[in-house]
Amino acid sequence: MGKFLDYNPDQAYLLPPSVRDVLSPGHLCFFVRGVVAKLNLAASETSTEQKAGPLRAGDVGFGLAVRLRAGSDQFARLEQRIREDLAFRYLAGGRRRIIGR
Repeated sequence: MGKFLDYNPDQAYLLPPSVRDVLSPGHLCFFVRGVVAKLNLAASETSTEQKAGPLRAGDVGFGLAVRLRAGSDQFARLEQRIREDLAFRYLAGGRRRIIGR
């Protein structure tokens, strides 16, 4: 057995099954998700639906969670962060586009 672990960045299973295996329990993304989960977004979903067409459940919450997290660090490129940052990917629930873009 070798002294070092195998290096294979092209492996199919690069990320853990749960972001909680990587991010600490006190990570900001879990706090943001908890706050958004407690909000009543029904009025926002109705208002947004009138402007943007039918929404899937959670679209307003996902957009708000990602924007709150981004605002805390003043990130300008949200879609890039959603693709590349595990915390943003968690908050976006795997989506890759921001509402209205």
